[in-house]
Amino acid sequence: MGFRERERLIPEPVRELIAGHSRGRYEGPAATRIVLVDGVAAGLWERRKRGRRIELEVRLTRRLGQVARTELEREAERIGAFLGLEPVLSGDA
Repeated sequence: MGFRERERLIPEPVRELIAGHSRGRYEGPAATRIVLVDGVAAGLWERRKRGRRIELEVRLTRRLGQVARTELEREAERIGAFLGLEPVLSGDA
């Protein structure tokens, strides 16, 4: 993301989420997992392994259209397949 013109890539509502994140407050966007929609940050996500499941919590700052929502669900499936775990998508997703 470089050091300037970050506003185009990370809108103010997402910057507020980053600032409220325990690691983001000090390290900025590089310390958080960002949800990208059409190349622009739309929120944050976290993952937690629980037994044979991988829980993916998504916090969005805007509503997703059906196409983007379907892609988010597909990405959760890909993460689960890669890790050999059952994906569970939660949060604003």
